Amino acid sequence: MSLLRQNQVVNDQLGGIPIAVVYQPGADRVRAFDRRVGDSVLTLEAEDGFLVDAGRTVRWNGRGEPTGGTVMERLQAISVQRIWWRGWSEFHPGTGIYQAPR
Repeated sequence: MSLLRQNQVVNDQLGGIPIAVVYQPGADRVRAFDRRVGDSVLTLEAEDGFLVDAGRTVRWNGRGEPTGGTVMERLQAISVQRIWWRGWSEFHPGTGIYQAPR
């Protein structure tokens, strides 16, 4: 969570699916989205409370709904559930903690 709070958006892959995990500071909420839009895989960034692609050509609100730009496709939401690490690690001892690529 500290890395996510600092960066607000983490672009990665999970099970071969390109995802963006997004922290919304005003609501202390975490959401995740599939980064595939049409035939493209986007790199998403936070900007003024919105998500934007790296080229700044598309803009989405915190629910993944397009608010402007060249593509008016909604981002596919991925279910996220925040839980306490201690509880999770007790039942899933082989789980690692995400670290940013170097």
